[in-house]
Amino acid sequence: ATDAELASAISSVTSSAASTAAADATTKANAALASAQTYADTAEADAIATASADATTKADAALVSAKAYAH
Repeated sequence: ATDAELASAISSVTSSAASTAAADATTKANAALASAQTYADTAEADAIATASADATTKADAALVSAKAYAH
């Protein structure tokens, strides 16, 4: 093979490897994003549930106190 043919083959392999690596990186980045979004959605739901339970507990306690004060 000539120097030009070898250079062309190396360029082709390099381009193919770079394309494969870019596709793999994109796939992994998309998976990481989906995972992060799921984690954030779960964390948000957990925070809302905790705040709701805390607010209910405090409201119930305030109601009991108010009733006791009124009597």
